[in-house]
Amino acid sequence: MYQRFAQVRGEVKTKAQGIVLANYGIKLSMGPFKIAERVEELLKRRNYTFLDPDTRFKPFQNTAYLILAGQQWFCDASALGVGPFHFRFDPLPLPTIAFMTVAIQCALIDWRSGVFKPKPNHFTLEAYRKSYHVVLKRLTDWQKRHPGKMVELRACMWSQLRALSGTPRVDDSEDDFLDEDEMDQELEYRYDNLYTLHPVDEGHDGENGENGENSGESA
Repeated sequence: MYQRFAQVRGEVKTKAQGIVLANYGIKLSMGPFKIAERVEELLKRRNYTFLDPDTRFKPFQNTAYLILAGQQWFCDASALGVGPFHFRFDPLPLPTIAFMTVAIQCALIDWRSGVFKPKPNHFTLEAYRKSYHVVLKRLTDWQKRHPGKMVELRACMWSQLRALSGTPRVDDSEDDFLDEDEMDQELEYRYDNLYTLHPVDEGHDGENGENGENSGESA
């Protein structure tokens, strides 16, 4: 079970690494100093989460979210966000948004020095637990204060991802041969753990790695 969680983290970080440069306008021709400067600007107060990081316009709506989620969970008809269990992504869950947020953070930190250094910045539970919980709390608080707007945002993200996947929505009327309990028994892992960064016992806080602690917990 734990190996599967680690595998998902690795897959998502790899995809995030392939997104951050082009998505945030970072070019190798800028040189190490300018790249490092830009990365710090993006990491500050988690500016990278905004649709426009420079003006902090529309939080948690940067196109990196759609690209990352599209590649990981909406890539084809058999993907988790598209197939028979698509209802678990409608609207897009808060833990999934928080998970992507820290994955993008981790990928940006790889460039913090101005050159690509993925080691020792591993996307591990110990290093990014604190960052994940900070982001998830902020999302949860936001939803409590503005439930309508937050649900609308999450539903919009889901609709955009379904459209980008190019696959038709599953006809739920054909899925009544299994109830939810039976379907859950068929899953290899529990959804509420898969898309979080903490698959181990919540009572164990672990060590907060320096990567997570120094990268915008005040979001």
